[in-house]
Amino acid sequence: MQLKNLLQAFVSLFYPKLCVTCGEPLVAGENYFCLECFLKLPKTNYHLIPDNRTTDRFAGKIPVAKGASYLYYSKGGLSQKLIAEIKYRDNRNLGEWMGVLLAKDWLPGGFFH
Repeated sequence: MQLKNLLQAFVSLFYPKLCVTCGEPLVAGENYFCLECFLKLPKTNYHLIPDNRTTDRFAGKIPVAKGASYLYYSKGGLSQKLIAEIKYRDNRNLGEWMGVLLAKDWLPGGFFH
């Protein structure tokens, strides 16, 4: 197992994993985002607010029991870069990782009950 870690460290010298939003090299333990960008993710916390902007957008159009958005979107911002990475670069692993992150954030608040 140590040989595998050593080989990965050697390969990362020439082909480092980069932050999907700022392009900086990631350090051990970071996935997809550097710590700085991860802490800057513009989370809405709408899952804690029953009548939020997301549910308001559907009001009168279709019946919705609950609605929420995980991140605020701004043109040129972190959310746009994430969407582009998942959608246009077909980074399904990032999409799955973000889904797990969302679930970990939202499960304790009971949003999915």
